[in-house]
Amino acid sequence: MNSNGLQRCYKAIDECARQRMHSFAFAEAQVVFEKDIQLKLQLLGYRAWFVSSDLKQDVNGETYAVGGLVIAVRLDIHAYCLLSPNELQQWREAENRFLGVGGGSSSGGGPFSGHS
Repeated sequence: MNSNGLQRCYKAIDECARQRMHSFAFAEAQVVFEKDIQLKLQLLGYRAWFVSSDLKQDVNGETYAVGGLVIAVRLDIHAYCLLSPNELQQWREAENRFLGVGGGSSSGGGPFSGHS
C-alpha cells in the first residue's frame, strides 16, 4: 500500500496489527528514524525491513523524508531478508534507475522471501 507519509503509515500499521495481518508493506512511508518504527512493529509482534527514504532539507534546514519502503511480517511467520541493508539500498537505487524515478519505489519482485 502507498501510505503517503509517516503519520498515515503509523495509522495503517495500527490497523494492520489490529487485524493481525500476516504481512504488509507500505511504500512512501517517509521514515526518517527506522529504529522508532521498528520498535513499534516489534512491540506489535512484527519483524520489519526497510528501504531507506531519501532525506532532504527544507529551506529552514529541517530534515524530511521522501519515498521509502516498510515491510513487516508477523513474528510467528518464518521470513527473512535476502540482502544486507547496504545491498537493499543498492537494489533500490538500481530499481529507481531502471524505472527512471528519483524517490523511493518498489514495484514487484525484490529481495524478500518467506513462508509460514
